[in-house]
Amino acid sequence: MIDKGLVILLYEKQKGKCYYCHCDLLEEAKQNIPLHIDHIKPKNKKGGNEEANLALTCRWCNCAKNDRTKKEFLEYIKPYLDGKVDRYDLSEFKKYKKLHKKFKGLVR
Repeated sequence: MIDKGLVILLYEKQKGKCYYCHCDLLEEAKQNIPLHIDHIKPKNKKGGNEEANLALTCRWCNCAKNDRTKKEFLEYIKPYLDGKVDRYDLSEFKKYKKLHKKFKGLVR
């Protein structure tokens, strides 16, 4: 269960934008797209659960990031942020959508 107080704190700290792609998180929430809390330094790379290592992200960024570090992920999405490629063409997002459909909303 996501701590709503933490979500509000991160939302205000990030001025309502996704930590990585800077999309408007309020627009995602209005479409009933769940927001995600990401570990900036992945847990499997010794990242902890402290607030400084947590970021509020859009579904797309969190699902596409996997266990990449912030630096690796920003390099990965640079063409998408520059508008050279549609961000919804990423293979990770397609995999996520397939899983989401298969498990009917259990995957978040």
